[in-house]
Amino acid sequence: NTNSLVMTVMNGWGVHCVNTTCSPSLSFPASTIGQCQIQCLQQVQCKAASLQQSTWMCLLFATTIDQNNDLVIDSTTLTMIAIPG
Repeated sequence: NTNSLVMTVMNGWGVHCVNTTCSPSLSFPASTIGQCQIQCLQQVQCKAASLQQSTWMCLLFATTIDQNNDLVIDSTTLTMIAIPG
């Protein structure tokens, strides 16, 4: 059972939510964007991932991230949003 997903990569944007409903569901060290992206794609519940390059921590999010309200400019972060399709 394979999900068909595309991930939009947004360089220089980090997830910052005003409420706790979009707190990361999982975090772990990742040395590349690919490791972070693969972990998200392997998790059925993953809707988005952020790689914080300053700490090399990958954050996985199980809630949908609203690009207009939940993202802030952060030059040290890559955010990837899963798009079904």
